[in-house]
Amino acid sequence: MTERALRFLRVEDDQLLRSVLDVRFSVDREAKRRTGRVEDPHDFSANVVHVAALLRRQVVGGLRGHICRGPDAISPTAEIFEEEVEWLLHCVSAMDHSRLFCAQLDRELSRKVRLGLVVHALACGRERGLDAVIAAVRSGSISPYRQELGFRPIAKRRSLRFPRDRPQVLMFGSTARCAELSHLSALG
Repeated sequence: MTERALRFLRVEDDQLLRSVLDVRFSVDREAKRRTGRVEDPHDFSANVVHVAALLRRQVVGGLRGHICRGPDAISPTAEIFEEEVEWLLHCVSAMDHSRLFCAQLDRELSRKVRLGLVVHALACGRERGLDAVIAAVRSGSISPYRQELGFRPIAKRRSLRFPRDRPQVLMFGSTARCAELSHLSALG
């Protein structure tokens, strides 16, 4: 019952976007990641796609994807991995996923929400003709990216903004794999 009630979709209206941003702010506040604001400037960039996870019509997770074509594209991941991202974007077009969040759910459902959001981001990237999805992921959280999504680690370093946090790992996944990963989300 719960799995059928879980859906992933691209956010296309202002009301749903407002709900996604409000829930993200609440999740950040509970995790004590205080940004002091519900939205940030990247949320409304022209080349941004928001993906939402809905459970019984309530937002329980989300992800922001930046469409990056060329090395001059705006990429939040480039704030940590400037040289690597610039090099990658010379070779491929990519969706840089950032601000992945999940509301407090049981462990297995949280895992499904996170994986489903990334798979849906892969599908959105593929629809737009992008080659890959890139992300800066905390070093303790890379296992699902590698084992279940087939992402590859490219580089590892600490954030200059948050040096006490765990090191970040630049992960790379191909959008060509989204069809074989559809079982991980409600893509159908």
